[in-house]
Amino acid sequence: MNNDILGKLGITLNAMQEATADAVLHTGKDVVVMSPTGSGKTYAYLLPLIQRLDTSSDELQAVVLVPGRELALQSANVLKDMGSGLRSMPLYGGRPTMEEHRVLRDVKPQIVFATPGRLNDHLDKSNINAATIKPPATASGMLKSCKNLIFATKNRPKINTMVAKINV
Repeated sequence: MNNDILGKLGITLNAMQEATADAVLHTGKDVVVMSPTGSGKTYAYLLPLIQRLDTSSDELQAVVLVPGRELALQSANVLKDMGSGLRSMPLYGGRPTMEEHRVLRDVKPQIVFATPGRLNDHLDKSNINAATIKPPATASGMLKSCKNLIFATKNRPKINTMVAKINV
């Protein structure tokens, strides 16, 4: 784990965070984190994920699928506060896709926090190059921060469509 970031944040990982970090770093499989609000899920997957990404690259390397706008914004803010040197961007509906595309071109994020529908929009318009996403952050190992199983069930068609596009 990145001790500089942990020290800067003044946190010690709890058991759930350590187990999640180990799964992200060492299994290469999907990681679904289900834990109560405020338990540290965002740090649990971001701390190991940032170790796998290249801060000097201008390519998108990771996609974190989130259930809604609030979690996309929160996750992007947490990553920024961590001071990892990675650029991120939240992608969510309720605003023009074209404006997001312009910002994507300017920011060149290495990680995006996206809702399923908006990620599908960007994939359909080739605004995101799925080929640059690193394992296990590709569709077969995409990190899913789902607040509950209802989200995964309700949005399964959108998720399946998006996974097929990324697995090209």
